[in-house]
Amino acid sequence: MAMGDVVRDPKEFIRSEVVKKIFASKLAEGNANVTLYGCSKCDRVLFTKLHVSPVDDEFFNVERMAWMKMGQVEGTISCVECSQDIGRYQLSNTPTGRIKPLFLVHQLKVKPIVLRLGTLVT
Repeated sequence: MAMGDVVRDPKEFIRSEVVKKIFASKLAEGNANVTLYGCSKCDRVLFTKLHVSPVDDEFFNVERMAWMKMGQVEGTISCVECSQDIGRYQLSNTPTGRIKPLFLVHQLKVKPIVLRLGTLVT
């Protein structure tokens, strides 16, 4: 399982080898909690707190995940399980000609799932 993959069960997500390596430093520091974000409608785990930077009180800026479907320069981001619209994306050009992606997820369309790593990663 890669970090961009979507899983149904948060425990399955936490037990994956990739996630164990990423959160090993949190365990070593004694911080054994991790926050996942799931669809508010169907609970599908979509991303972790590591992929999020708050934009304002309404949206998160999220890294592009493998499950995100893009067909145009801008569009909606939908849950892969239930197709609920959870946000929008936009690809724009910078003055240097590079493409700057923006993936905004509405905070009310996802819900945090806090898991204690120590009980799941053994």
